[in-house]
Amino acid sequence: MAWQPKHWTAQQLEERRLAAGRLLRRGHLSQAEVARRVGVSEASVSRWARRLHEAGGSTRGLKARPRTGRPSKLSSGEWRQVAELVGAGARTCGFPTERWTLTRVAHLIHRTFGVRYHPITWPSAFIGWV
Repeated sequence: MAWQPKHWTAQQLEERRLAAGRLLRRGHLSQAEVARRVGVSEASVSRWARRLHEAGGSTRGLKARPRTGRPSKLSSGEWRQVAELVGAGARTCGFPTERWTLTRVAHLIHRTFGVRYHPITWPSAFIGWV
């Protein structure tokens, strides 16, 4: 079996769905064979085949959909400031040790911008630079 990453990017997942969609449209392979070729479950291919059919055979039904959710309370520039502050070190930001915790980052954001975030419910802007 070929190596596969543990975490796929949204673009990689979309490319895999589109590749499966092209194989399904050709009609030469069973859904089980398509599943084996792209490395997913038969249930996933079945779901994709239904979406392909609902879209009239067009692969646009397999394209990634925009992620929705609550907008961030901080601008991208403010998130960059948070990243810079975190990069400067916890002691520089007034904490007794250099250890960063989500609670400390939440306190830093509140102290700096007056915005409250619960340490467990971070917006997508924060994910990726932690």
